[in-house]
Amino acid sequence: MDDMTRAWTAVKPQNATSIGCDPFLELMAASGDVGQVQILDSPELPPSPPASPSCPPLSPRLLPLAPCAATNSPQAKAKRAPRRLERKAMHKEQASCMRCSAPLAMLLLHGPEAALVEPHQMSMTCMACSKATAGAADAPKPSGSGLRKKKRALGVDGPLSCSACARQVGVGGMRVVNNADVAGRKRGWVEPMFEIEPVCLACWDKYKFCSACGGGGLYRTGRWRPQELFDTNRRNCNLSHDRLGATRFDFEVMRCPDEIPPEFATVASDFLCDQNLKTFAVPKLMETLSGLSVLPELDDRRALHARELKVFLTSPPQPSRTRFACAAWAAATASKPRQLAGFFAIEHIHNAATVRLAFGIQIPKTSIMRSTATLHLLRAAVAHASKDIPPIAHLVIGYPKHTPTDPAEKSLSPGPGFPLNRSLFHPIAEYEAAASLDPEVVDPARIFHPKVAPLIDMFAVSFTTLVDAFERDEEPARVKFFR
Repeated sequence: MDDMTRAWTAVKPQNATSIGCDPFLELMAASGDVGQVQILDSPELPPSPPASPSCPPLSPRLLPLAPCAATNSPQAKAKRAPRRLERKAMHKEQASCMRCSAPLAMLLLHGPEAALVEPHQMSMTCMACSKATAGAADAPKPSGSGLRKKKRALGVDGPLSCSACARQVGVGGMRVVNNADVAGRKRGWVEPMFEIEPVCLACWDKYKFCSACGGGGLYRTGRWRPQELFDTNRRNCNLSHDRLGATRFDFEVMRCPDEIPPEFATVASDFLCDQNLKTFAVPKLMETLSGLSVLPELDDRRALHARELKVFLTSPPQPSRTRFACAAWAAATASKPRQLAGFFAIEHIHNAATVRLAFGIQIPKTSIMRSTATLHLLRAAVAHASKDIPPIAHLVIGYPKHTPTDPAEKSLSPGPGFPLNRSLFHPIAEYEAAASLDPEVVDPARIFHPKVAPLIDMFAVSFTTLVDAFERDEEPARVKFFR
């Protein structure tokens, strides 16, 4: 943690709201002043009752032992043989289309070394050849007994997708050659005792795998990152790999700019810039989101967002608008001071009865932090609204345009990494109440920087739908404040 962050951790605005990390156990004050929300500690569990005399503590041994043999017996001197764990190895092979011979992917084979050295063969066809073969198979065939049924190629199992970008690279499968006679044949084919991780050639040249970034990968732990983030002869990328560990989070709601100290604006912008790189510098996002396909574009975008965030936090809004920010702090431990783990912000446009979700970034990729922070922000907006302000009717959000990897997926559906439940939000063109929305809150050209606006799609959800979703998925006490 840098000096600026330490300085902010020691500074806390007197009129800022500090909300407990567990919204299920806290009581929110509806007095209209966020600064008067009371913090209630989570109730402690009662102490365990003392053990009953009639129930002695369980022995660590679950079964009675047989009489011990003499100390000089061979059984007593024999030691348990250590377990022989066979470590997994990785081999690299290039795969080509078995019909047109076009190079398709790099295959990473994961498994025991003894299994990887066995003779094997990859049967794989590219997407063009697969579609041509499927079209020929679907065409009507003349009847007659003289036609012989064409056998299916060995090892052609199903679609194979790139482990990095998730795009389908071909159709096929791996088989291991069995040299023993099988039903009178010279050679047989059996399933391999190792796993196959396909990586398309475009991603193989553009990205490298970092095992220190964490994340539950399908084949191994880690993430694919742009090669520019790796130093020469380094296996792991340059991003910070610090872990939060098991901790609790404190949510702090502040009104902008009155309750925002200058120190926090700097800490929040640096946090946003750093976490944007960690979040979006992965192939599944860079290859599907418009304007983020290469690392320089991502660097320009996150620097622009950092500048916009400072303006959002420190400049006064228009008279008919209010802004709120919510910081999620990881509680201090014996070895670590508290640190910023998430940041979210909204803008309430009074005359349009609309709330715009302006910023949202976090370290732990859990939906509970996003939904809890959004809930606290909406509570603050409702509490500060005067009686002459129309009630909130819509929530809108801008998100980079998404090019789906699956052709069956709708091109206007929110892409991966969407900050809230994607199923709740609809594109503006499909939103039922779109006609009642003010163009000022849904036109990207009026909201975002001119360089970014053409790359943004707007989505909306009704306030009632969002509240119903909270009520359906969480305890009703959490949404009573809205009713």
